[in-house]
Amino acid sequence: MKRIFGLCLSLLTLSFSLSAADTSKLSPEELEIYNRGEMPNGRLIGAGFAGIFAGFGIGHAIVDHYGDIGWILTAGEVASIGLIGASAAMAYDSDKEKYDFDISSGTTMGIGIAAIIGFRAFEIYDIWTRPWNEQKQYKVIKNTKMGGKAEAPSNQWSFLVLPRSGGGTVSFALHF
Repeated sequence: MKRIFGLCLSLLTLSFSLSAADTSKLSPEELEIYNRGEMPNGRLIGAGFAGIFAGFGIGHAIVDHYGDIGWILTAGEVASIGLIGASAAMAYDSDKEKYDFDISSGTTMGIGIAAIIGFRAFEIYDIWTRPWNEQKQYKVIKNTKMGGKAEAPSNQWSFLVLPRSGGGTVSFALHF
């Protein structure tokens, strides 16, 4: 009975040691990407659209990047909206019951508008590039350093901004 128990324990220990991946040769950044694992394309695309339409770092929260950059986007967008609201409050003249923008309230509003446009533009760019690049890195790590089967990258994103008379055009393309 002792022998059978010892043999079962040995086999169990062997199976655990064979299934555990040796991550000692990975850098801290590679280990973080490897531990995050592969995400389905639907989750990445959903996060991209959440970043476009909702903002406030929601797309980054969907792909587990809220602690890295998403909270900065949330704080920045809220602060930008606060600046816009503060400038409107500074400009309101209760005696005339209308808005009278002077240099300080106009400057504050301009800074708030520029800031929210900047945060949203960065958020849209980052949510459509960073997670996809990390997925490519994950596949490279898994296939080269962790002994998996090599695969070619499955997709490539392009981002293009073109000025036009009376505005501009922003274009995204997915090549697969």
